[in-house]
Amino acid sequence: QDLAEESADYDILLHVGDISYARGLGYQWEMYGRLIESTATRIPYHVAIGNHEYDHVVGGEKDPSKAPGVGWHPKWGDFHDDSEGECAVPMVNRFHMPEGGNMLFWYSHEYANIHFTWISTEHNHTVGSPMYEWLEKDLASVNRSQTPWLFLMGHRPMYASIIEPDADTPIDWNRNIQLGQRERYESLLYKYGVDVFLTGHYHSRTNVPRLQRNVSRRPHQSSGDGALAHRNGRSQSRFRRPL
Repeated sequence: QDLAEESADYDILLHVGDISYARGLGYQWEMYGRLIESTATRIPYHVAIGNHEYDHVVGGEKDPSKAPGVGWHPKWGDFHDDSEGECAVPMVNRFHMPEGGNMLFWYSHEYANIHFTWISTEHNHTVGSPMYEWLEKDLASVNRSQTPWLFLMGHRPMYASIIEPDADTPIDWNRNIQLGQRERYESLLYKYGVDVFLTGHYHSRTNVPRLQRNVSRRPHQSSGDGALAHRNGRSQSRFRRPL
């Protein structure tokens, strides 16, 4: 009831990963579904895949995204078994996103004067990978006269204030992953004029100004609460065009 009341004046809800934290507990997915039902049946509810829904080290043959092997495990990241065996199966069976990409793993849609491009930070995003190729094609196809705003949505941020070693290892995985993302696809954001990159993952909120390789370029926002909501008419009345 509280969620329904709080979201009563919103038009769209954007949830950038780590959806229910069920991690293999089916009843927790059911509880979460009941929690959001009154809102998700009334307004568009878009989701990104997070590490707690996808990352796995076994069971790759059941991965709905059809990624090869048992997930993506670059040596510079800590992409382990955070889903505790889910491999995105429960999430894919509960959330159906617009077609044109790869189910809820990467896809795009438009709302008001914004083009939203959603990616998976848990999949291979190196040059030539399926998601990278799709991402560049989607960004290049945006009609900026119809949707002058271009938002990129994903789970892990490229920039964040939380860069510290893990409690169990001296390796700063957080920083490594941020650097890894910048190296592999940050140039696309600049090339196609992405206005904002909205992410989650860290359990705190960070607003980063326009940056490219630590130089002032492109705004990033990390919302550790996972979801961002859009109030009625704000995108058209307050933010008509990018600066």
